Amino acid sequence: GIQLYWHHNSKPFDADVVAEQAAASLDYIVDLGANSVGITFPIYVDGATPTKTYADPIETPSIEEMDLLLQAARERNLRITLRPLIDEANIAAEKNGAWRGTLHPENTKKWFDSYGDLLIDYVPLLKKYQVDEYVLGVEMFSLQSEKSEWKSLRQRITDAGYQGDMSYAVNWDQSPAKVPFDTIGLDMYPAVDLPDS
Repeated sequence: GIQLYWHHNSKPFDADVVAEQAAASLDYIVDLGANSVGITFPIYVDGATPTKTYADPIETPSIEEMDLLLQAARERNLRITLRPLIDEANIAAEKNGAWRGTLHPENTKKWFDSYGDLLIDYVPLLKKYQVDEYVLGVEMFSLQSEKSEWKSLRQRITDAGYQGDMSYAVNWDQSPAKVPFDTIGLDMYPAVDLPDS
């Protein structure tokens, strides 16, 4: 499998441009011999002690853009994982050393409600393209122990109609034991001394 980082690629939105970029990226992935793609895209929170989660109008791909990308992936018979990732730029700018793994919401329940509202926006696409896996959290170490909130979030996604696998990705130096998910991913970035070929 190959991870594809996808941010807002067409300003203003141009379906032809997005479709062309999606085709080029996914054809390259298929040519490498991959049969699955993990699509990672940026979402945002309002600082190190967040109150909300949101799609940035400049960087987060729109629903229409994601629709074209997922369609292209499905046309190539790839196994699809959709992976929203909290961008760290404004978190780190607010507090030295802060990142998505150190979030401390002012009100944990309200923040999870906002986070869930955003994740549910993508469920119609997940259903439309039979996306195999939805990663509901990535490297959110400080929030991993909030078992009831994660269970509630999973239930909300299920109630919205998604029937695929729901997972969580831990950072390489963290234990997955606290996270109430059956499927756990691991984010790690080993040095690989190989040429692009």
